[in-house]
Amino acid sequence: MEKLVFVGMPTFNKPDKKRFFTDALDSILAQTYKNIKIFISDNDSLDDTEMVCREYTKKDNRIYYVRQKGNRGEKWNINFVLQEGLKDKSAEYFMWACDDDLWDKTFIEKCVKKLEKDPEAVMVLTSFERFDEKDKNRSQSEFYVPEKATSLKRGLYERMKEHIFISWLDGKGAATYGLWRTKKIVPGSAIEPYWGSDMNFNFRNLAAGPYLGIDDVLYFKRTDYSRPETWSLPKRIYKTLGLRLDKVFSPFFIRIWQYIFEIQGLSFWQKVKLSFFNFLIIFRLFLRRKI
Repeated sequence: MEKLVFVGMPTFNKPDKKRFFTDALDSILAQTYKNIKIFISDNDSLDDTEMVCREYTKKDNRIYYVRQKGNRGEKWNINFVLQEGLKDKSAEYFMWACDDDLWDKTFIEKCVKKLEKDPEAVMVLTSFERFDEKDKNRSQSEFYVPEKATSLKRGLYERMKEHIFISWLDGKGAATYGLWRTKKIVPGSAIEPYWGSDMNFNFRNLAAGPYLGIDDVLYFKRTDYSRPETWSLPKRIYKTLGLRLDKVFSPFFIRIWQYIFEIQGLSFWQKVKLSFFNFLIIFRLFLRRKI
């Protein structure tokens, strides 16, 4: 019997791009792996999102819809669907589903099979494409592979070290959108309200066990490209300097240090070395575009 996969989909005011929303839902419903629960949390949308969601609940009893009383913010909603997934004791696996992304119909099936073969693994990530709807020929699409987006090393210290040095431009944040084994997710983990908290979520949960990768491109992340060559000079200055300062002084690096010293199984000197590597990344941020 197939184990239950809990699919958490936070949303807000999506039917302004209604096709993106319904395409995302249809993409999940079309999965070859059938034992799924799609939990939609509507952050008090002001448009007809509720109507669309309730229509879908009538079409498929695997869809559950909750409308929040007031908009509590994007990060709150992301964490809400995670906590609902963790509370569902029948759910062996969890995945976030952005309300405008797409998945190959075999995404969940292949991810479950990969995790079933490795009981110690926490998460499995597939290769994925980041695409712009306006780019009809997908000529500007960017492709990401698991071994660059996250660490696939087995050793605890080795995988924590590798994660620190991975560039966010290689899909480090989007690695959150893999399939997670719910019982392995570190208690208290959350997508916090600061830049890079998705990357820190991945870092913290690497301490619970290794991540796995699937080379096939099975996930398609919708984006809106804004190319640097179209930016004005003030915007270029802000992007190159201002945003770097924002990153340096965000809680991003401080939280990594905190997580390092919470990890069980590392020696004191391994924690010191990881802390030093984290410090090096701050300097690298000023020397190159990638961190």
